[in-house]
Amino acid sequence: MTELASRSRKVLVIPYDQDGHVTLEGENEERFTLRFGEVVRACQLHDSAERFRVQFNLLVKRLGAWLKDQHEVRSAFLTLRDSQLLFLVVTETSEYDADFEDALSDLDIELANDADLSDIGFGVLSLPNVPADSLESFMHPTTNFELTRGDNG
Repeated sequence: MTELASRSRKVLVIPYDQDGHVTLEGENEERFTLRFGEVVRACQLHDSAERFRVQFNLLVKRLGAWLKDQHEVRSAFLTLRDSQLLFLVVTETSEYDADFEDALSDLDIELANDADLSDIGFGVLSLPNVPADSLESFMHPTTNFELTRGDNG
Protein backbone atom coordinates (compact mmCIF):
# COMPACT_ATOMS: atom_id res chain seq x y z
CA MET A 1 0.00 0.00 0.00
CA THR A 2 1.34 3.41 -0.90
CA GLU A 3 1.60 6.18 1.66
CA LEU A 4 -1.24 8.07 -0.05
CA ALA A 5 -3.52 5.02 0.10
CA SER A 6 -2.81 4.60 3.80
CA ARG A 7 -4.25 8.08 4.49
CA SER A 8 -7.80 6.73 4.03
CA ARG A 9 -8.03 7.68 0.36
CA LYS A 10 -8.82 5.12 -2.25
CA VAL A 11 -6.13 5.03 -4.87
CA LEU A 12 -6.58 3.21 -8.12
CA VAL A 13 -3.26 1.90 -9.36
CA ILE A 14 -3.22 1.84 -13.15
CA PRO A 15 -0.28 -0.18 -14.42
CA TYR A 16 0.59 0.51 -18.04
CA ASP A 17 3.21 -0.87 -20.35
CA GLN A 18 5.98 0.94 -22.21
CA ASP A 19 3.67 1.45 -25.20
CA GLY A 20 1.17 3.37 -23.02
CA HIS A 21 -1.43 0.60 -22.90
CA VAL A 22 -3.41 -0.17 -19.77
CA THR A 23 -4.90 -3.58 -19.10
CA LEU A 24 -7.97 -3.46 -16.88
CA GLU A 25 -9.63 -6.40 -15.22
CA GLY A 26 -13.30 -6.28 -14.25
CA GLU A 27 -14.97 -8.03 -11.34
CA ASN A 28 -15.92 -10.87 -13.67
CA GLU A 29 -12.19 -11.26 -14.50
CA GLU A 30 -12.65 -10.09 -18.08
CA ARG A 31 -9.64 -8.13 -19.24
CA PHE A 32 -9.44 -5.38 -21.78
CA THR A 33 -6.73 -3.02 -22.93
CA LEU A 34 -6.97 0.72 -23.50
CA ARG A 35 -4.50 3.46 -24.23
CA PHE A 36 -3.54 5.45 -21.15
CA GLY A 37 -5.12 8.63 -22.60
CA GLU A 38 -8.45 6.80 -23.04
CA VAL A 39 -8.38 5.79 -19.38
CA VAL A 40 -7.74 9.41 -18.35
CA ARG A 41 -10.61 10.65 -20.56
CA ALA A 42 -12.94 7.99 -19.12
CA CYS A 43 -12.08 9.13 -15.59
CA GLN A 44 -12.70 12.76 -16.56
CA LEU A 45 -16.07 11.88 -18.11
CA HIS A 46 -17.06 9.96 -15.00
CA ASP A 47 -16.12 12.93 -12.84
CA SER A 48 -18.11 15.32 -15.07
CA ALA A 49 -21.16 13.04 -15.01
CA GLU A 50 -21.04 12.81 -11.22
CA ARG A 51 -20.74 16.61 -10.85
CA PHE A 52 -23.71 17.05 -13.20
CA ARG A 53 -25.79 14.51 -11.22
CA VAL A 54 -25.11 16.34 -7.96
CA GLN A 55 -25.85 19.74 -9.51
CA PHE A 56 -29.01 18.48 -11.22
CA ASN A 57 -30.35 17.16 -7.91
CA LEU A 58 -29.56 20.48 -6.24
CA LEU A 59 -31.29 22.38 -9.05
CA VAL A 60 -34.45 20.27 -8.72
CA LYS A 61 -34.52 20.89 -4.96
CA ARG A 62 -34.07 24.64 -5.44
CA LEU A 63 -36.82 24.79 -8.07
CA GLY A 64 -39.15 22.76 -5.86
CA ALA A 65 -38.50 25.10 -2.93
CA TRP A 66 -39.22 28.13 -5.14
CA LEU A 67 -42.47 26.59 -6.38
CA LYS A 68 -43.83 26.16 -2.84
CA ASP A 69 -44.46 29.90 -2.57
CA GLN A 70 -45.68 30.44 -6.13
CA HIS A 71 -49.44 30.01 -6.04
CA GLU A 72 -49.73 31.59 -9.50
CA VAL A 73 -48.19 28.43 -11.01
CA ARG A 74 -50.51 25.88 -12.58
CA SER A 75 -47.71 23.51 -13.61
CA ALA A 76 -43.94 23.53 -13.98
CA PHE A 77 -41.58 21.42 -16.03
CA LEU A 78 -37.88 20.90 -16.45
CA THR A 79 -37.16 20.14 -20.09
CA LEU A 80 -34.41 20.46 -22.67
CA ARG A 81 -34.32 23.34 -25.12
CA ASP A 82 -31.45 24.73 -27.17
CA SER A 83 -28.94 22.31 -25.58
CA GLN A 84 -29.68 23.38 -22.04
CA LEU A 85 -32.21 22.80 -19.30
CA LEU A 86 -35.33 24.94 -19.35
CA PHE A 87 -37.58 25.59 -16.37
CA LEU A 88 -40.96 25.99 -18.05
CA VAL A 89 -43.68 27.49 -15.87
CA VAL A 90 -47.36 27.63 -16.80
CA THR A 91 -49.37 30.19 -14.87
CA GLU A 92 -52.94 29.80 -13.63
CA THR A 93 -54.25 32.62 -15.81
CA SER A 94 -53.56 34.12 -19.20
CA GLU A 95 -53.05 37.60 -17.74
CA TYR A 96 -49.57 39.09 -17.41
CA ASP A 97 -48.38 39.29 -13.78
CA ALA A 98 -45.41 41.63 -13.40
CA ASP A 99 -44.68 40.54 -9.81
CA PHE A 100 -44.58 36.88 -10.81
CA GLU A 101 -42.34 37.61 -13.82
CA ASP A 102 -40.00 39.56 -11.53
CA ALA A 103 -39.86 36.63 -9.11
CA LEU A 104 -39.08 34.25 -11.97
CA SER A 105 -36.37 36.57 -13.30
CA ASP A 106 -34.87 36.84 -9.82
CA LEU A 107 -34.79 33.04 -9.61
CA ASP A 108 -33.09 32.85 -13.01
CA ILE A 109 -30.40 35.35 -11.96
CA GLU A 110 -29.90 33.67 -8.59
CA LEU A 111 -29.40 30.24 -10.15
CA ALA A 112 -27.19 31.58 -12.95
CA ASN A 113 -24.86 33.11 -10.35
CA ASP A 114 -24.81 30.07 -8.06
CA ALA A 115 -21.33 28.51 -8.11
CA ASP A 116 -22.86 25.20 -6.97
CA LEU A 117 -24.68 25.01 -10.33
CA SER A 118 -21.78 26.06 -12.55
CA ASP A 119 -21.91 23.04 -14.88
CA ILE A 120 -25.59 23.35 -15.77
CA GLY A 121 -26.81 25.48 -18.67
CA PHE A 122 -30.18 26.77 -17.58
CA GLY A 123 -32.98 29.10 -18.59
CA VAL A 124 -36.53 29.97 -17.52
CA LEU A 125 -39.71 30.62 -19.47
CA SER A 126 -43.25 31.33 -18.35
CA LEU A 127 -46.37 30.67 -20.38
CA PRO A 128 -49.95 31.65 -19.73
CA ASN A 129 -52.46 28.87 -19.13
CA VAL A 130 -52.42 27.27 -22.61
CA PRO A 131 -53.90 24.11 -24.10
CA ALA A 132 -51.78 20.95 -23.88
CA ASP A 133 -50.94 20.92 -27.60
CA SER A 134 -49.58 24.47 -27.36
CA LEU A 135 -47.55 23.56 -24.28
CA GLU A 136 -46.04 20.55 -26.05
CA SER A 137 -44.45 22.80 -28.67
CA PHE A 138 -42.21 24.22 -25.92
CA MET A 139 -41.17 20.84 -24.55
CA HIS A 140 -38.52 18.36 -25.61
CA PRO A 141 -39.91 15.31 -27.43
CA THR A 142 -38.57 12.83 -24.86
CA THR A 143 -36.96 14.55 -21.87
CA ASN A 144 -39.44 16.29 -19.56
CA PHE A 145 -39.89 16.31 -15.80
CA GLU A 146 -42.94 17.79 -14.12
CA LEU A 147 -42.13 19.53 -10.85
CA THR A 148 -44.75 19.91 -8.15
CA ARG A 149 -44.97 21.97 -5.00
CA GLY A 150 -45.03 18.89 -2.81
CA ASP A 151 -48.26 20.02 -1.13
CA ASN A 152 -50.52 18.41 -3.75
CA GLY A 153 -51.58 21.80 -4.95
